[in-house]
Amino acid sequence: MMQMTLFRAAVSLWLVIGLSACGGSDDPADLTETTSPVTPASVTCDTRQFDPPTGIDEPTSAELATFAKTYTAGASTVILSPTGALSVNGVAIDIKSSCYIPADDMIMISWGVANVVGAGVVYDSFIDFRSAGISGVVDGQPL
Repeated sequence: MMQMTLFRAAVSLWLVIGLSACGGSDDPADLTETTSPVTPASVTCDTRQFDPPTGIDEPTSAELATFAKTYTAGASTVILSPTGALSVNGVAIDIKSSCYIPADDMIMISWGVANVVGAGVVYDSFIDFRSAGISGVVDGQPL
């Protein structure tokens, strides 16, 4: 599992550097989605994000309820509802993937563009929800 975490961290850093070089913004007002948010119940787990994807699946209602609350990270306010709906700074997010990683007792929600990296993908925005708090990258900027 540590190997997966290091891979994700390296790719996330690569995305942050690349997107920042392309004029990424750290202004929370720039966080916009052009499509309507999907119903959280229709979101699946994109296991291409994990190597290997063993045991990783969509979060259950009970797992979502465990992490459902309002989080603050820097200038960002993140709300995860018990149904799996996500908003960042008041903007409803069009979730592309919602995964529960049992080995880390963590839910990872991803959205935006799925960037192909090797045999897998890394979304340009994601948030990891853990009992200790949240971490991730939103619109190219780390939380």
